[in-house]
Amino acid sequence: MKRFIQNHPYWYYSILTGVFIYVFLTVFKPFGFQNAPPETLNPLFLGYSLIGFLLVLLNNALLGGLMDRRFPDKGSLVRVWLWPLWITLTIMLANVAYTRWYFVKTGWTAPQHFQPAPVIVGTLAIGALCIFIIEMIDQNIRLRQNLITQQMANQKLKERLPGEVQNQETGEMLLPSAQNEKDTYRFKTDDLFFMNAEENYVAIHFKKEKNQRTLIRNTISSIEEQLKDHYPLIFRCHRGYVVNIRKIISVTGNAQGFKLFLDGIPEAIPVSRSYVPEFRKIVKNYL
Repeated sequence: MKRFIQNHPYWYYSILTGVFIYVFLTVFKPFGFQNAPPETLNPLFLGYSLIGFLLVLLNNALLGGLMDRRFPDKGSLVRVWLWPLWITLTIMLANVAYTRWYFVKTGWTAPQHFQPAPVIVGTLAIGALCIFIIEMIDQNIRLRQNLITQQMANQKLKERLPGEVQNQETGEMLLPSAQNEKDTYRFKTDDLFFMNAEENYVAIHFKKEKNQRTLIRNTISSIEEQLKDHYPLIFRCHRGYVVNIRKIISVTGNAQGFKLFLDGIPEAIPVSRSYVPEFRKIVKNYL
Protein backbone atom coordinates (compact mmCIF):
# COMPACT_ATOMS: atom_id res chain seq x y z
CA MET A 1 0.00 0.00 0.00
CA LYS A 2 2.80 2.39 0.90
CA ARG A 3 4.54 1.78 -2.45
CA PHE A 4 1.26 2.22 -4.30
CA ILE A 5 0.64 5.60 -2.62
CA GLN A 6 4.16 6.79 -3.45
CA ASN A 7 4.06 5.65 -7.09
CA HIS A 8 0.41 6.48 -7.86
CA PRO A 9 -0.63 9.44 -5.67
CA TYR A 10 -3.41 10.64 -8.01
CA TRP A 11 -5.04 7.21 -8.09
CA TYR A 12 -4.80 7.09 -4.30
CA TYR A 13 -6.55 10.45 -3.88
CA SER A 14 -9.17 9.54 -6.50
CA ILE A 15 -10.06 6.22 -4.88
CA LEU A 16 -10.10 7.78 -1.42
CA THR A 17 -12.45 10.55 -2.63
CA GLY A 18 -14.87 8.11 -4.27
CA VAL A 19 -14.97 5.80 -1.26
CA PHE A 20 -15.45 8.70 1.15
CA ILE A 21 -18.37 10.15 -0.83
CA TYR A 22 -20.16 6.80 -1.02
CA VAL A 23 -19.65 5.88 2.64
CA PHE A 24 -20.62 9.35 3.89
CA LEU A 25 -23.83 9.48 1.85
CA THR A 26 -24.80 5.89 2.66
CA VAL A 27 -24.27 6.24 6.40
CA PHE A 28 -25.68 9.73 7.02
CA LYS A 29 -28.13 10.23 4.10
CA PRO A 30 -27.88 14.03 4.44
CA PHE A 31 -29.71 16.80 2.56
CA GLY A 32 -33.12 15.12 2.73
CA PHE A 33 -32.07 11.80 1.21
CA GLN A 34 -33.50 9.94 4.21
CA ASN A 35 -36.98 10.69 2.83
CA ALA A 36 -36.24 9.25 -0.61
CA PRO A 37 -37.24 5.73 -1.72
CA PRO A 38 -34.46 3.43 -0.41
CA GLU A 39 -34.22 1.39 -3.62
CA THR A 40 -33.24 4.49 -5.59
CA LEU A 41 -30.52 5.74 -3.23
CA ASN A 42 -27.77 3.19 -3.80
CA PRO A 43 -27.49 3.82 -7.58
CA LEU A 44 -27.60 7.57 -6.93
CA PHE A 45 -24.83 7.41 -4.33
CA LEU A 46 -22.71 5.15 -6.54
CA GLY A 47 -23.06 7.73 -9.30
CA TYR A 48 -21.87 10.53 -7.01
CA SER A 49 -18.87 8.47 -5.86
CA LEU A 50 -17.98 7.59 -9.47
CA ILE A 51 -18.14 11.28 -10.46
CA GLY A 52 -15.87 12.20 -7.54
CA PHE A 53 -13.39 9.46 -8.43
CA LEU A 54 -13.27 10.31 -12.14
CA LEU A 55 -12.99 14.08 -11.80
CA VAL A 56 -10.22 13.94 -9.20
CA LEU A 57 -8.36 11.53 -11.48
CA LEU A 58 -8.98 13.50 -14.69
CA ASN A 59 -8.14 16.90 -13.20
CA ASN A 60 -4.83 15.57 -11.91
CA ALA A 61 -4.08 13.66 -15.13
CA LEU A 62 -4.84 16.64 -17.39
CA LEU A 63 -3.75 19.59 -15.24
CA GLY A 64 -1.52 18.05 -12.59
CA GLY A 65 1.64 18.54 -14.65
CA LEU A 66 0.82 22.22 -15.20
CA MET A 67 0.27 22.67 -11.47
CA ASP A 68 3.63 21.03 -10.73
CA ARG A 69 5.41 23.42 -13.11
CA ARG A 70 3.62 26.63 -12.15
CA PHE A 71 3.29 25.95 -8.42
CA PRO A 72 6.08 23.53 -7.42
CA ASP A 73 5.73 24.29 -3.70
CA LYS A 74 3.24 21.66 -2.56
CA GLY A 75 2.67 23.49 0.69
CA SER A 76 1.50 26.70 -1.02
CA LEU A 77 -2.03 28.10 -0.75
CA VAL A 78 -2.74 27.22 -4.38
CA ARG A 79 -1.75 23.55 -3.98
CA VAL A 80 -3.29 22.95 -0.56
CA TRP A 81 -6.64 24.76 -0.93
CA LEU A 82 -7.29 26.45 -4.30
CA TRP A 83 -6.47 23.40 -6.41
CA PRO A 84 -8.81 21.11 -4.37
CA LEU A 85 -11.46 23.84 -4.54
CA TRP A 86 -11.23 23.87 -8.34
CA ILE A 87 -11.68 20.08 -8.40
CA THR A 88 -14.68 20.42 -6.06
CA LEU A 89 -16.27 22.97 -8.40
CA THR A 90 -15.91 20.63 -11.39
CA ILE A 91 -17.47 17.83 -9.35
CA MET A 92 -20.29 20.20 -8.36
CA LEU A 93 -21.14 20.97 -12.00
CA ALA A 94 -21.13 17.28 -12.88
CA ASN A 95 -23.28 16.48 -9.84
CA VAL A 96 -25.89 19.07 -10.83
CA ALA A 97 -26.18 17.59 -14.33
CA TYR A 98 -26.21 14.01 -13.03
CA THR A 99 -28.78 14.73 -10.29
CA ARG A 100 -31.16 16.42 -12.71
CA TRP A 101 -30.90 13.49 -15.12
CA TYR A 102 -31.39 10.92 -12.34
CA PHE A 103 -34.30 12.72 -10.67
CA VAL A 104 -36.15 13.08 -13.96
CA LYS A 105 -35.40 9.50 -15.01
CA THR A 106 -36.67 8.02 -11.74
CA GLY A 107 -39.67 10.33 -11.56
CA TRP A 108 -38.58 12.20 -8.43
CA THR A 109 -39.23 15.53 -10.07
CA ALA A 110 -40.22 17.12 -13.35
CA PRO A 111 -37.46 18.88 -15.32
CA GLN A 112 -38.97 22.31 -14.71
CA HIS A 113 -39.16 21.74 -10.94
CA PHE A 114 -35.57 20.65 -10.41
CA GLN A 115 -33.70 22.86 -7.91
CA PRO A 116 -29.89 22.78 -8.23
CA ALA A 117 -29.21 24.77 -5.02
CA PRO A 118 -29.29 21.74 -2.62
CA VAL A 119 -26.88 19.85 -4.90
CA ILE A 120 -24.49 22.82 -5.01
CA VAL A 121 -24.55 23.32 -1.24
CA GLY A 122 -24.23 19.59 -0.58
CA THR A 123 -21.30 19.15 -2.97
CA LEU A 124 -19.43 22.11 -1.50
CA ALA A 125 -20.03 20.90 2.07
CA ILE A 126 -18.92 17.33 1.38
CA GLY A 127 -16.04 18.60 -0.74
CA ALA A 128 -14.75 20.81 2.06
CA LEU A 129 -15.00 17.92 4.53
CA CYS A 130 -13.26 15.57 2.09
CA ILE A 131 -10.45 18.07 1.45
CA PHE A 132 -9.92 18.47 5.20
CA ILE A 133 -9.86 14.73 5.88
CA ILE A 134 -7.54 13.94 2.95
CA GLU A 135 -5.18 16.73 4.00
CA MET A 136 -5.09 15.34 7.57
CA ILE A 137 -4.37 11.83 6.28
CA ASP A 138 -1.75 13.19 3.89
CA GLN A 139 -0.07 15.17 6.67
CA ASN A 140 0.03 12.09 8.89
CA ILE A 141 1.64 10.02 6.11
CA ARG A 142 4.18 12.76 5.34
CA LEU A 143 5.01 13.16 9.02
CA ARG A 144 5.73 9.46 9.47
CA GLN A 145 7.83 9.30 6.31
CA ASN A 146 9.78 12.43 7.24
CA LEU A 147 10.47 11.22 10.76
CA ILE A 148 11.88 7.98 9.34
CA THR A 149 14.11 10.00 6.98
CA GLN A 150 15.17 12.25 9.87
CA GLN A 151 16.15 9.24 11.96
CA MET A 152 18.10 7.69 9.06
CA ALA A 153 19.91 10.96 8.32
CA ASN A 154 20.92 11.61 11.91
CA GLN A 155 22.07 8.02 12.34
CA LYS A 156 24.32 8.31 9.27
CA LEU A 157 25.65 11.68 10.44
CA LYS A 158 26.35 10.27 13.90
CA GLU A 159 28.31 7.35 12.44
CA ARG A 160 30.70 9.56 10.49
CA LEU A 161 34.27 9.24 11.68
CA PRO A 162 36.18 12.38 12.75
CA GLY A 163 37.47 14.11 9.65
CA GLU A 164 35.32 12.01 7.32
CA VAL A 165 33.42 15.05 6.08
CA GLN A 166 36.59 16.73 4.90
CA ASN A 167 37.93 13.53 3.36
CA GLN A 168 34.76 12.97 1.35
CA GLU A 169 34.70 16.46 -0.09
CA THR A 170 36.27 16.81 -3.48
CA GLY A 171 37.97 20.18 -3.16
CA GLU A 172 36.80 20.99 -6.71
CA MET A 173 36.25 24.60 -7.67
CA LEU A 174 32.78 26.10 -7.89
CA LEU A 175 32.52 28.88 -10.47
CA PRO A 176 29.16 30.64 -10.09
CA SER A 177 28.84 33.69 -12.33
CA ALA A 178 26.63 36.78 -12.31
CA GLN A 179 23.91 37.49 -14.86
CA ASN A 180 26.29 39.71 -16.84
CA GLU A 181 28.52 36.61 -17.31
CA LYS A 182 31.55 38.78 -16.55
CA ASP A 183 31.76 38.49 -12.77
CA THR A 184 32.75 34.96 -11.81
CA TYR A 185 33.44 33.82 -8.26
CA ARG A 186 35.68 30.95 -7.25
CA PHE A 187 35.00 28.72 -4.23
CA LYS A 188 36.10 25.27 -3.26
CA THR A 189 33.36 22.79 -2.46
CA ASP A 190 35.11 22.33 0.89
CA ASP A 191 34.47 26.00 1.69
CA LEU A 192 30.80 26.33 0.69
CA PHE A 193 28.05 26.08 3.32
CA PHE A 194 24.92 27.20 1.44
CA MET A 195 23.46 29.81 -0.91
CA ASN A 196 20.18 31.65 -0.56
CA ALA A 197 18.14 34.05 -2.67
CA GLU A 198 17.96 37.69 -1.54
CA GLU A 199 15.74 39.71 -3.91
CA ASN A 200 17.82 40.09 -7.13
CA TYR A 201 20.92 38.51 -5.61
CA VAL A 202 22.18 35.21 -4.32
CA ALA A 203 24.07 35.24 -1.03
CA ILE A 204 26.97 32.76 -0.92
CA HIS A 205 27.97 31.61 2.57
CA PHE A 206 31.43 30.08 2.75
CA LYS A 207 34.44 29.71 5.01
CA LYS A 208 38.07 30.51 4.46
CA GLU A 209 39.89 31.89 7.50
CA LYS A 210 36.43 32.60 8.97
CA ASN A 211 32.79 32.43 7.94
CA GLN A 212 32.09 34.87 5.11
CA ARG A 213 29.24 35.96 2.89
CA THR A 214 29.22 37.52 -0.54
CA LEU A 215 26.44 38.62 -2.92
CA ILE A 216 26.22 37.75 -6.59
CA ARG A 217 23.62 39.31 -8.89
CA ASN A 218 21.72 36.33 -10.27
CA THR A 219 18.82 33.98 -9.54
CA ILE A 220 19.04 30.86 -7.42
CA SER A 221 17.73 28.80 -10.37
CA SER A 222 20.53 30.07 -12.62
CA ILE A 223 23.15 29.30 -9.99
CA GLU A 224 21.68 25.82 -9.53
CA GLU A 225 21.97 25.21 -13.28
CA GLN A 226 25.61 26.38 -13.27
CA LEU A 227 26.44 23.96 -10.46
CA LYS A 228 24.43 20.96 -11.71
CA ASP A 229 27.61 18.93 -12.31
CA HIS A 230 28.22 19.01 -8.55
CA TYR A 231 24.90 17.35 -7.71
CA PRO A 232 24.18 15.71 -5.25
CA LEU A 233 26.94 17.35 -3.20
CA ILE A 234 25.41 20.76 -4.01
CA PHE A 235 21.66 20.28 -3.61
CA ARG A 236 18.69 22.61 -4.26
CA CYS A 237 16.58 22.03 -1.15
CA HIS A 238 14.14 24.94 -1.35
CA ARG A 239 13.05 27.49 -3.93
CA GLY A 240 15.38 29.95 -2.16
CA TYR A 241 18.23 27.69 -0.94
CA VAL A 242 21.07 25.54 -2.24
CA VAL A 243 23.08 23.59 0.33
CA ASN A 244 26.33 21.62 0.57
CA ILE A 245 25.16 18.29 2.01
CA ARG A 246 28.61 17.54 3.44
CA LYS A 247 28.19 20.44 5.86
CA ILE A 248 25.05 18.97 7.45
CA ILE A 249 25.50 17.90 11.08
CA SER A 250 21.85 17.21 12.05
CA VAL A 251 18.33 17.09 10.60
CA THR A 252 14.87 17.71 12.02
CA GLY A 253 11.61 17.03 10.20
CA ASN A 254 7.85 17.46 10.30
CA ALA A 255 4.95 17.03 7.86
CA GLN A 256 5.96 20.11 5.86
CA GLY A 257 9.63 19.25 5.28
CA PHE A 258 12.99 19.35 7.04
CA LYS A 259 15.39 21.72 8.73
CA LEU A 260 19.11 21.19 8.07
CA PHE A 261 21.68 22.33 10.61
CA LEU A 262 25.16 23.03 9.29
CA ASP A 263 28.47 22.98 11.10
CA GLY A 264 29.16 26.46 12.46
CA ILE A 265 26.01 28.05 10.96
CA PRO A 266 23.28 29.24 13.38
CA GLU A 267 20.65 29.49 10.62
CA ALA A 268 18.55 26.37 9.91
CA ILE A 269 18.29 25.58 6.18
CA PRO A 270 14.77 24.52 5.07
CA VAL A 271 13.92 21.59 2.82
CA SER A 272 10.46 22.36 1.42
CA ARG A 273 7.84 19.76 0.51
CA SER A 274 8.64 19.95 -3.19
CA TYR A 275 12.24 18.85 -2.56
CA VAL A 276 11.53 16.23 0.11
CA PRO A 277 11.44 13.20 -2.28
CA GLU A 278 14.86 14.17 -3.72
CA PHE A 279 16.25 14.76 -0.24
CA ARG A 280 15.13 11.26 0.81
CA LYS A 281 17.13 9.81 -2.10
CA ILE A 282 20.17 11.84 -1.08
CA VAL A 283 19.92 10.68 2.54
CA LYS A 284 19.62 7.06 1.43
CA ASN A 285 22.39 7.04 -1.18
CA TYR A 286 24.83 9.91 -0.57
CA LEU A 287 24.70 11.30 2.95
